[in-house]
Amino acid sequence: MATGWPSIDPFVMEDQVKKLLSALKNMKVDKRADAYDGLMKEIKKWLVFLPLIGELRNESMRERHWDMIRKLVDSEF
Repeated sequence: MATGWPSIDPFVMEDQVKKLLSALKNMKVDKRADAYDGLMKEIKKWLVFLPLIGELRNESMRERHWDMIRKLVDSEF
């Protein structure tokens, strides 16, 4: 959360999250455990979130697109 917007590379981050997912699936643990289930849910959220960040970082994003996002979230950034 402390990483600055210009230094975020969502594609690298997505690869890291996929590695975590693979490592978690390969663990010899009770797959019904709350901890396992919670980690899986968080990883899946990131796998949805990171491609969206990639789209926001796309060079085709214009100021008018950012204005629409600001209006939607009712915030200035």
